[in-house]
Amino acid sequence: MAKLPAQPGTTQMTAGNSTPLSDGSSAVVIASDATVAELGLRRWPGSSVHALEPGLMGIAPAWAMPKVITAAGIAPVEIGVWEVHEAFAAQALGVLREPSTQFKGFEIPDDRLDLNGDAVAVGHPFGASGTRYLLTLAISMRERNARYGVLGCVRGLGSRV
Repeated sequence: MAKLPAQPGTTQMTAGNSTPLSDGSSAVVIASDATVAELGLRRWPGSSVHALEPGLMGIAPAWAMPKVITAAGIAPVEIGVWEVHEAFAAQALGVLREPSTQFKGFEIPDDRLDLNGDAVAVGHPFGASGTRYLLTLAISMRERNARYGVLGCVRGLGSRV
């Protein structure tokens, strides 16, 4: 990794620590509670948005995830799958530091984090990333029979859900 050249106009971003641009499309199905129950789908207990200064783009999920977990009345140890958008490797590490501060020492277990790869590994389909992550989260939850999952996804200019 240390031998990879920096991307044009940067000093530290390489193909090894940044997401590749990739094609994608997305669709979302909205259903009634009855249909969700009939199909055996999971309930969505909440969402949260957190904004930071634009120069801090990428780390807002560190605050959005604890907000939604707390508001939903869920303990972080109950989360079976954590999906954290990894736009850049260093950015994801920054996001992963904060939960231990907000949850009194809790650290996201490696065996519950980004189980099917992340944007650095899988790609970053602009315009479809959120839906791609949501589907990945749903699949991972189903595979592990997890009751709860959380998704921290970034967007430009410092805010995130």
